[in-house]
Amino acid sequence: MKKKLLIWSDSPTVKTGFGIVAENLFRDLHKDFEVAILGVNYYGIHRYDTTKYFIYPVDLQDLLGLDRMQRVLPDFNPDIILLFQDIFNIDFLLPSIKKFNDKIPIVIYFPIDGNPVSRSWGQTMLNVNKLITYTKWGINSIKEAIPELSKTNIEYLYHGVNLDLFHPLPEAASLQLRKTKGWDNKFLAFSNNRFQPRKHLPGVLRAWAMFAKGYKVCKCGNAYLSTRPHCDLNGCPLSDAVEEHPGHEDVILYMHCNTQERMMGPGRANVLQAHMINAGFENEDVNKIISAFAGNVYATPILDEEMNMIYNMADVNLSSTLGEGVGLSLIEASAVGTTSIAPNNSAIPEMLGDTGHIVPNYAHVNIAMDNGHMRPLVNPKLYVEALDKEYQKWLANGRKKVINEAAIERVYKNFLWDDKREQMLGWLKEYA
Repeated sequence: MKKKLLIWSDSPTVKTGFGIVAENLFRDLHKDFEVAILGVNYYGIHRYDTTKYFIYPVDLQDLLGLDRMQRVLPDFNPDIILLFQDIFNIDFLLPSIKKFNDKIPIVIYFPIDGNPVSRSWGQTMLNVNKLITYTKWGINSIKEAIPELSKTNIEYLYHGVNLDLFHPLPEAASLQLRKTKGWDNKFLAFSNNRFQPRKHLPGVLRAWAMFAKGYKVCKCGNAYLSTRPHCDLNGCPLSDAVEEHPGHEDVILYMHCNTQERMMGPGRANVLQAHMINAGFENEDVNKIISAFAGNVYATPILDEEMNMIYNMADVNLSSTLGEGVGLSLIEASAVGTTSIAPNNSAIPEMLGDTGHIVPNYAHVNIAMDNGHMRPLVNPKLYVEALDKEYQKWLANGRKKVINEAAIERVYKNFLWDDKREQMLGWLKEYA
């Protein structure tokens, strides 16, 4: 008889980052275990393959299923538990599992996307059977902050890319797709990150406004949009500008995200369009040098094939995130040969290696509800310089995309799902 494995994670049926990983990582576990999933973001309205697992839904009054877990545990009565969630959420849930049965083996798989890592999570990490984080950087960050774990064997497991979904398309197909979108003969940048504080989309907006519309450099060191009446960091007068750089008319940025998110705050001042205006964009810039998905990407997600098309059409993939556990959009873009420009923080250098632009930072910031992390802020001027380097490559290539073969090779070497599934299965079988 198969051992009963209970998983707490985003449902494999939802297109969140956690959900995409769950769909790929847990795909074959039913062959060795009887699997049930308490599905975060699953409200019982998505179809799923019941031959693989049973999904317990959550509800809007219990978004993470913390209360639902109290009923799931005695109903399913698991032999092994896998918690695939943020560590601060695992921290909330673990006591109730221990109260139900403190003998059940517990494996946790979680991201570390910022530091310092909170020492408050140390007790939770010490009270489970196996610790698995996403990256080597994550392991080092944990052990640096929590000395009690310095000699603990913490494993790491990268995410993978589904190459059936994300792969290079023929150049002719990409060019034709660009024409249907009105993006032909333009240097196209793509941003595929959720509109939430940690993703810091205003950083992309600021850099793109400077790149597309031109910018000045003040003697104080600040780089700012040319149309500003003065330096917008220190209030220096225009006469203090020591450099001026022109913009580019043949460029466009497509941002794939919700344009309104609860985490960004209520009211019209907190929608993405308001951030665009604050970054310096005008009405006439919309769909000319900047465009955004205007609907709800989770309620009406586009097909994976369409997402692959957009990655293929893009000349560069942009991120100004404040931190990533892995950053799925970075490795998905790499899989199709699209170069990424991203900040030098968290695990991003480990993901991209030398296949993209790792842009230095110039300050730190704390954000609300972020576990006290000190988040590095990417330098806008250096970000624009990275954009311009890729733009010049595009011009030199006859205004055609430059395929990043090294990025594709790196995905094949490090980010395929088969070995990730095999490794996770091996760890779980230790307790079967």
